[in-house]
Amino acid sequence: MEMNPSDSWGDHIKTSVEGTSSPSTDAGPIPHHGNTISNSMDGPTSPGLFPYEPDELIGGDSVLSIQRRLLCLKPFPSAEHFARMQAEDLFKVKVQIIQRMQVLDPTGDWMRQGAHALDSPNSATGESSLRRLYSFLDDLDRDGKTSRDCFSLSEKVALRKENLDAESSA
Repeated sequence: MEMNPSDSWGDHIKTSVEGTSSPSTDAGPIPHHGNTISNSMDGPTSPGLFPYEPDELIGGDSVLSIQRRLLCLKPFPSAEHFARMQAEDLFKVKVQIIQRMQVLDPTGDWMRQGAHALDSPNSATGESSLRRLYSFLDDLDRDGKTSRDCFSLSEKVALRKENLDAESSA
């Protein structure tokens, strides 16, 4: 995505954070479920409220690894700050989904592999958008074990576990 000369760096990063799949302004606000998760586009998260260490692994992912993936497409020096905020937001929602899936599907290896079930092969960074993650969360909250996303995520973790088991026995 090229920067329009009339845009500020902040505007450019805001519109390019999601890559080519940035949410449109008429798509409405992203629901926040009463949590303290900020929308990366609204400004920085409060450093005092973020409960995870940058390199803390949950579900096989961390804030730093998400940030690295987000930054791979943005060579701008100021992008690091915005990528960190977005990485924290994405990580918080991923953790909520993983925690719900541990209850809904206790047979899955959610704490080591759950975040990989949330990857998006259709995005340039491999990250699902915040909007998509909230959609997963809404579906899990609304329909629990019978939700379409619960079934889909359970299958992805099971397939990943089978692949890892096959690799380790070879």
